[in-house]
Amino acid sequence: MHFIKNILNKNEAKALISSYNNSGKVFIKQCNDSIIHDYIKKIKPYAKYPIKQDSKHSYFEVESRQQGHKNHYDTGSSQHMMWCGFSSSCLLSHPSLFKGGNVTFTDSGGKNQYDLTPKEHYLTGIAYRSVESEGKNKHLVEPHTGNRTVLLMFIELEENGK
Repeated sequence: MHFIKNILNKNEAKALISSYNNSGKVFIKQCNDSIIHDYIKKIKPYAKYPIKQDSKHSYFEVESRQQGHKNHYDTGSSQHMMWCGFSSSCLLSHPSLFKGGNVTFTDSGGKNQYDLTPKEHYLTGIAYRSVESEGKNKHLVEPHTGNRTVLLMFIELEENGK
């Protein structure tokens, strides 16, 4: 797991919320937003394999989800996203706007737990690999009250020459 502090500034975060909040999946291949493409350039060095440039799967979302997320890998709770080899998140809303919403990461067997507080996550890109077969970076998001908005990215990599 890699932390890229100040990957976005406050104005970029506001622009992403204004443009994409709760609009669902936005496929990266079809996106011309310079904020998104600059973000990807900044997380790219932390990927285990090269990013698949013409991926029909890679996407991002700007999400406000008060119920949080149950413990999961980014390859999907029903293995429906096996293509996802690299993920990233960045808290876009200031931590004073909500309560709760911590993110907890664990490895297989519940080892190496890391609790990511909203203060640590705000405008900081978290780049990680969350693949069940590797037992890496299973994570959950606690429920919250208030306005918590996050940028989530799910990226396909060029693994094993695929």
